[in-house]
Amino acid sequence: MSLSRRAALAALASAPAAALLGGVPALAQGAGNYPSRPVKIVVPFAPGGGADNLARLVAPLLREKLGQEFVIENRGGGGSSLGTVFTINAGGDGYTLVVHSSSAAINLALYGQLPYDLYNDLKPVSLMASGPVVLVAHPSTGVRTMEQLLERGRAQPGRVNFATGGNGSPPHLALELMMHVTGVRFVPVHYRGAGPATTDVLGGHVGYMYSGVSQSRAHIEAGRLVAIGVTGTSRLPALPNTPTMAELGYPRVSDAGTYWGMLAPKGTPDEIVNRLSATMAEVMKNAGLVERMTALGYVGIGSTPAEYAAHIRGEVERWTAVARASDIKPD
Repeated sequence: MSLSRRAALAALASAPAAALLGGVPALAQGAGNYPSRPVKIVVPFAPGGGADNLARLVAPLLREKLGQEFVIENRGGGGSSLGTVFTINAGGDGYTLVVHSSSAAINLALYGQLPYDLYNDLKPVSLMASGPVVLVAHPSTGVRTMEQLLERGRAQPGRVNFATGGNGSPPHLALELMMHVTGVRFVPVHYRGAGPATTDVLGGHVGYMYSGVSQSRAHIEAGRLVAIGVTGTSRLPALPNTPTMAELGYPRVSDAGTYWGMLAPKGTPDEIVNRLSATMAEVMKNAGLVERMTALGYVGIGSTPAEYAAHIRGEVERWTAVARASDIKPD
C-alpha cells in the first residue's frame, strides 16, 4: 500500500507508446481483428486463491471463443495493488487485463485510498462470479436458526465469539454487516486465514463463523457443522437445503461475500471492452464451467461493463458505511 498513484503511473507517462503496446502502435490495434496475439490476464494474488482458480477456469474458454491464448500471470502483493498497477502501466490496448476480487473495494473502504484510482485508471469489463459465504455453527452450540443465534447474542452481549479469516476479510465483513443490519453485537476472533478459523470452529473452540462454501460444504454434509444461512441472491446448488439470508428476512446481509471481475486499463477501446464482455457472458453459461464452479463454491454471473462499474461503486459505498458504523480499523 506504499505506492503512490503518481509513482504507479509515471512509467505510463514517460515510456514510448510502442513499448507499452508490445512494439505495436496503438492505432494499428483495431477492435475488428482483436485479439490478434496472446492476451495476458494478470491475477494480483498468489496462485491457488479464488481469483487465480477462477481465471484458470475461464482462460481456456476465452481462447476457444476468441482464437488466441489467454495467459495467466500472477503478480501478488500490496493487497492486489502491485498487479493492478502493473496492468495499468501496460497501456490500454486490450492485451493486458486484470482479474479483481472485492478486495479493491474493501481496501478503498477501509483505508480511504489506493495507489491508483479505482474509478478512472481501470475500465470494468465484466463481473464474472460471486463467492457466497455460509453462516455456520458448531453442533454443540444448539443453534440451528438465525433467530436462535440472534437471541443468543442478545442474551450474552459481548460474550459470543465469531471466528473470522482475518481483520477485513470477507467473512469478517459478513459478520460486521450482519451486526450492522440486526443491531446484535458479537465478538470477532481474527485468525490468520480461513483454515485456522475453520479448524477451531470444528473443534468447538469458537461456536460460529462465516465460511467459504468450498471450505465448509463437506463438514456441513457430514454434520460436523450446522448451516444456518447463505449469502447471495438465490439458493446454492452446492447447499440446496440452506436458505438465503433474504429468505430468513435479512436481504441486506445477502450482499456479503466475495465477487470477482475482469477489468482493463483506461484507454482500452470500448469496442474491445464490449467484445470481451459479451464473450465473458457466453463463457459463464458454459455447462462444464458451471459444474466446476459450483463444486468450488462460485456462482457465475457475467455482466455488461456498466453493470460491473455500478457494482464496484455499490461495494465501496456498502463497506465504507459498515466500516464507519463498526469502527473497523485496518491492521
